Amino acid sequence: MLSKAAWGMATLTVFGLGSGQAIAAPGAPVRDLQTTDFVVAAEFVVPTASLETKTHSVPLSTSAIAPRPSAVSVPILVPPPETLPAAAPLAGSGEFDLPAPSPKAQSRTQSLWATYYNVHRAQNIANGEPLRTLNGRSLGVQLTQRDWCAAAVQGTVQVMNSQRVLGTYNYAGRGPAQVDCSRYYPSLGKATGQVRFTPTRNPFGDGVQGLALVPYRTIAVDPSQIPIGSVLYIPAARGQMVTLPSGARVAHDGYFYAADVGGAIKGRHIDVFLGTADRNPFPFVKSTASGSFAAYLVSDPQIRQTLAELHRSTSRTAQR
Repeated sequence: MLSKAAWGMATLTVFGLGSGQAIAAPGAPVRDLQTTDFVVAAEFVVPTASLETKTHSVPLSTSAIAPRPSAVSVPILVPPPETLPAAAPLAGSGEFDLPAPSPKAQSRTQSLWATYYNVHRAQNIANGEPLRTLNGRSLGVQLTQRDWCAAAVQGTVQVMNSQRVLGTYNYAGRGPAQVDCSRYYPSLGKATGQVRFTPTRNPFGDGVQGLALVPYRTIAVDPSQIPIGSVLYIPAARGQMVTLPSGARVAHDGYFYAADVGGAIKGRHIDVFLGTADRNPFPFVKSTASGSFAAYLVSDPQIRQTLAELHRSTSRTAQR
């Protein structure tokens, strides 16, 4: 605990407006008041010597504040900057609040078109179609045939017991025919019904090279066109609102990370990963080769490192 000799001084002007209300003078906004007839506590903003803005909650003596409607200036002790609590980050901080790239950080312009994919969610049922490993062993969960085929098409399935997640399973390869999926996906071949699965290391599934799939960040690419680990900036995505798995609504910053591949992803076609969402929030994703848009490979090392960290597998790092 630092001595009060190390503290600075600041003045907060408070207007008593009645029970439970107050307003600060310009430059010292007050919010989250805890009061009866007087202001007894307020959260205020203080500019520090380092020119940073800090937020701190300070109790105010009722004897120092007059009843409404008069205003008073209250001298208060302010802790040095290192003792002030950090302000709460914005929703998506570190994930969807990256700045637009500078022209120097945008290397090659690409004309791409996009589809989207997601994690299929399905309920575990009795006497259903089991998910099997490459050697034919049951993974202990069973789905309806419709859900089984949807899982095979998407490549990842999250199996639920009511609201509880039992596990997430990824495409592992193909084996002998198990399910006839032609009734649900008539345009697909028999290979869909031969899919085998493996448990994932990450909550939304695994990409390639041990990378995690991250909702609204991961894209599947053709590595001969866009190398795995590349960062793409898509201006048409910036500012689009997305709903995260937590329920938070954030504005997308336009950055995507190449962490996955797909059998149908060739050339300038990319596939945008939506997590468990089944509705596409991006107008630029038109699911047709004629719906092209501009994208840029990003060379900024800090942005590349940020997105690489987000895609680090939870088998190698702590759960995010």
